[in-house]
Formats: sequence, C-alpha cells, structure tokens
Amino acid sequence: MSKQTVVEKSQEKRLEALLNQFEFLTETIDEYTLLLNKVENEVISLFETLNTNKRGRVRLTYKKALKLSSIKELKSKFNNGDGEMFNSLIVNLDIDKSVEALKYEVNVPEPIVKAFELKLKNLKELKVPKLTLERKIDDE
Repeated sequence: MSKQTVVEKSQEKRLEALLNQFEFLTETIDEYTLLLNKVENEVISLFETLNTNKRGRVRLTYKKALKLSSIKELKSKFNNGDGEMFNSLIVNLDIDKSVEALKYEVNVPEPIVKAFELKLKNLKELKVPKLTLERKIDDE
C-alpha cells in the first residue's frame, strides 16, 4: 500500500467533511420541501375558499405551463406536420407518459409497448453528474 501524501490526506479529510455536509443538507432540504409543499397546498386551498389572493407578503399567482401534447396534436397545429418549421421543433419527451398513453389510450399490446419504450430510452441522452443520497440504514 502506498503512503498518502499530506495533500492527499488533506483532500480525504475535506471530502469526508463535504460528504457529511451534503448528507445533512440533502436530508434537511427534502424534509423542508415536503413540509413546504404541504403548507403551500393548504394555503392555496384556503385562499380559494376565502376568495382571496393575498395575505401579508404571500400572494397567490398562476404560472403558465404548457400542457403535454402528443405528436398528433402538434401536427394538427402545424398543417399536419408538413414543412421545415415542424421538423425543426425541439421537444422534451416524457417516456413514462408516452408509454402510459400507448397502454391505456391506444391499447397497444404489452410486448410492443416494451419494445417501443426501449427504443425511446435509447435516444440520445446526456449524462450529467449529479450526487444522490441513498436512504440511511438504521445500523449506520
């Protein structure tokens, strides 16, 4: 076994400290996010019940979001998908929702859906580094 240099020992110590901090922050943020979502939903419900949209510094606003659309729906909005403009659209593909639609809306047989899902998952993907925190085991 090779001897660790002073720099390597320092880096190992720093990594351990950062890992501990990452674990703590991730767990804390997850807990607070769940609580925030619960409180936000209750406030929205009460605002709507009381027919108000502002109380103190908190205001109820509505953010516009595009609804998910099938290729068929997009084609109908762009002259049946003819032309360069339609072919130049850049889309985010929701594989899970696409598979659900095939199963439950179009009633495609399961083996065909599985093969289709595999083809979709093999489309170009970017690999972006992301740290995740595994569930804590009580013994640790």
